[in-house]
Amino acid sequence: MKDEGHFSWISGQKKYTFLAIKAILAWKSQMAWIKVDGQPGSEVDLTGLFAMMQAETFGGGYRVAPGMHPFGDSASIVLGFGLSKGQMLRVMGPLEKGKHIGRWGKITMEPCKKFEIKALDSQGKPTEEHGHSPPLYISLDGEISMTTPVKFEFHQDQLDVRGGPELPNY
Repeated sequence: MKDEGHFSWISGQKKYTFLAIKAILAWKSQMAWIKVDGQPGSEVDLTGLFAMMQAETFGGGYRVAPGMHPFGDSASIVLGFGLSKGQMLRVMGPLEKGKHIGRWGKITMEPCKKFEIKALDSQGKPTEEHGHSPPLYISLDGEISMTTPVKFEFHQDQLDVRGGPELPNY
């Protein structure tokens, strides 16, 4: 939405707050399959929050991964699936201050070296196929950059990202 000029008259963190509110209100539930490090993969309702972070903040200063710094031996993954729109709106204040971890017993943060996300096929199984419907978009630093399946892998001093062969919106 930022690239499309939404709220272009607003600057700084307030712009990201308005963009987040607009995105939350328009959000539709979508199921996906995720896998974190060597844990078994699981189906999740993507309504909520998830981010693999190498730094503490993004979105104009929101402390998404409190205490994280880019020179550690792993990234951090923040997960908060199945949140209602009301919960997402109410977590914005705590998220800004880095006080959202543990909220409602649903939001967690843990070290992470590998993270995978895949769409589910018509039988509810994770799929390696690209171009599925509806598309499952993945954002990098808040910008839609690819569709699933995607694998994020942490390497000290770098981050390699592999995703679908086509970029959405191009």
